[in-house]
Amino acid sequence: MKITYCTGIRNLEPKSMEVYRANLIRELKKIDPHLYLLEHLWNSPTDFNIPHFHFDREFYRYILYPIFVLKHCGKINHVLDHTYAGVFNFLPKGVKKIVTVHDLFQLGGKINNFNFFSVPGIKKADKIIADSQATKNDLVNFLKIKEDKIEIIHQGINRNIFKPLKTSKQRHFSNKKIILNVANHEERKNTLLLIKALEKLVYKFPDLILIRVGRENSKILKEIKKLKLENRVFYFQNITENQLVELYNIADLFVFPSLKEGFGFPVLEAMACGCPVICSNVSSLPEVVGNATLMINPNDIDGLVQAIITVLNNDGIRKALIKKGFDQVKKFSWEKTAQEVFKVYENI
Repeated sequence: MKITYCTGIRNLEPKSMEVYRANLIRELKKIDPHLYLLEHLWNSPTDFNIPHFHFDREFYRYILYPIFVLKHCGKINHVLDHTYAGVFNFLPKGVKKIVTVHDLFQLGGKINNFNFFSVPGIKKADKIIADSQATKNDLVNFLKIKEDKIEIIHQGINRNIFKPLKTSKQRHFSNKKIILNVANHEERKNTLLLIKALEKLVYKFPDLILIRVGRENSKILKEIKKLKLENRVFYFQNITENQLVELYNIADLFVFPSLKEGFGFPVLEAMACGCPVICSNVSSLPEVVGNATLMINPNDIDGLVQAIITVLNNDGIRKALIKKGFDQVKKFSWEKTAQEVFKVYENI
């Protein structure tokens, strides 16, 4: 079986896409050593032997990359990042098309490149893999995709990497209670709610700090300054996977008040490392975490504050969440993800 993968443009895509690509392809090769996997991971515009024109990333994604893939089209073509589904607009009829849709956050009322290129490509797919029931629901409700065309296949987690460590809090965080949050700067991550909750908590927990892994934005920084929390919030960017695992291990609590997720890698990572989790009760998160976390309404700041107090003050609840987290994480593996994707290839 020969599978052609459209894996995007190196260094232009979020880390989560690289995690999905690397783990899925590694496990697929274990299932069938004779599986021929041709990856189209475009390194740079020099793959076209074109001059160094300064096109923006949108032009690369929606115009140049599909032309690049067209030259190497296979009988079965799997787009691993739905934002590249515009590739299918260029491929000839008769070839099989599969796309993994991680979310539909790019959809909007106005015409944009995702709506113009990617959405028609998604609709041309013979089979769609959705990371979650929440994403499948969005595909059905917003793009009017037939349900039998969509297969829900959860992503996995590497428990050889994300695991409890025998580590202690770094010297400059000793004697601190640590809330950890791993998220980018998009508004849907609801970071402002967490910042406002922190301001209500510092009077009860004088040693409480928030560690944020991800980029800042001006709105969040302005709120931190307004609430006088500059010495309570610490940002880490561009850290290694090992450093991230260490942060999960030293944190007393992981808080993820996101308004919308396609899957929710960070909650799985935290649970796998033995960190108790508080997360939103919306979107894909309930199906990912099961009953292994305290879930809150992401619009209820008082509910979030009370949940944090409950976990930090009650060691019994904290230990119970950790145990439930370990049990829940066992349901997810990249081996299982690859097995289910392989069945899609066999049946298409």
